[in-house]
Amino acid sequence: MPKRKTPDGPIPAEAEPIPDEISGELTVRSDFETPENLKKRTAAEHKETAAGIEEAERRIGEHRKKTNEPAGAEAARYGDFADQVTEKGMIALTKEQTAIAETFIEKTKTEDRFSPPSLLIGQKAATEYASRARSFSTRTRILELPDGRRVFVIHNYPLSGIHRELDAFGKWTAGAPMRKAKSKDWKKAVEEKSNIPTIECGDPDVVLMPFVENVNANDLFAFNHEIEDFGAMPDAKNYGMKRKILLSDKIVDELAGIHAKGTAWGEAILANMIIAKDGRPIVVDPEVRYDEGVPLPEQKARDILDFIHSLVSALRKSEKEFDIEAVVRHVIDRYPDKTVIDEFPRIAKDKSKWYRKLLRPIHELPRLGQNRKDYNAVLKVLLEQ
Repeated sequence: MPKRKTPDGPIPAEAEPIPDEISGELTVRSDFETPENLKKRTAAEHKETAAGIEEAERRIGEHRKKTNEPAGAEAARYGDFADQVTEKGMIALTKEQTAIAETFIEKTKTEDRFSPPSLLIGQKAATEYASRARSFSTRTRILELPDGRRVFVIHNYPLSGIHRELDAFGKWTAGAPMRKAKSKDWKKAVEEKSNIPTIECGDPDVVLMPFVENVNANDLFAFNHEIEDFGAMPDAKNYGMKRKILLSDKIVDELAGIHAKGTAWGEAILANMIIAKDGRPIVVDPEVRYDEGVPLPEQKARDILDFIHSLVSALRKSEKEFDIEAVVRHVIDRYPDKTVIDEFPRIAKDKSKWYRKLLRPIHELPRLGQNRKDYNAVLKVLLEQ
């Protein structure tokens, strides 16, 4: 038998003293677990934990798939209604909230029943501050619930169809291959495309969304030196040229994120974007669609082109003198997809019919907020790509 050395010299292993507490009679513990049982139990626990993790990841993936939120939509998320999200990624109001909302909707529809169509100047959009934003194909309001939560109410009013058809004709004459959703398809188009999750509502002419504290992007870029109070975003008044260009970078990134998902927006102008309270942009007004047959690269290019025109127009109103070519090239350099950029020269080549050129100042330039000189200056830069 092997011997072990100790400070006093080698002694037999069996001669080692046994501690008193374990020197008594051996007993078998009733809760003793054999190595085999321990191995089985541990394996079962690991399997259960792995299954739980897998199920959690599956549910998260399904939620992301259903909500299909583009980059930047996290700026809004579900507003004050994050605790009322359904498995479909929508928001479900409580019975009390629903009753209040239904009463408000009925009142809204009564008020809008004989509203004339918005053709030239539109109707003031519902905002918390004195916005210059106008609403044309819808009427909007803000509903405040008793608990302080707010709901953005969008109503597809009865005579809006007249505006939609005239708007579609104007876009056709200007060579802009897009149009707003027809009234019968309006609700589905808005709810499927909205960057802000919608609230469940059975009325086919009304869409509800959680209200997001924001400023309209065109207000910030074009009128921030004129608007006295921006409400939740008072710092909007302090944006100068440098900060506006940095914000435009975020908008380009937002559009690039939407495009990376294999889709385009349609009429991606500043007036159809908001800047959330945390400073991140969200593209809104989701009712515009490109015409069937327009290739996706061209759709994406027209998104960027519309944004460039509206950006130049807004900067002209607020900053007066600036280098148009430098601004346009900055946006182009920021956008990451070269296949889209390659579309710019083809789109910029003005091959419009004579009547389209004649009618452009009536619809296309007002749509972009642009003047003819700056409009042509932008096209000149794009032709050089």
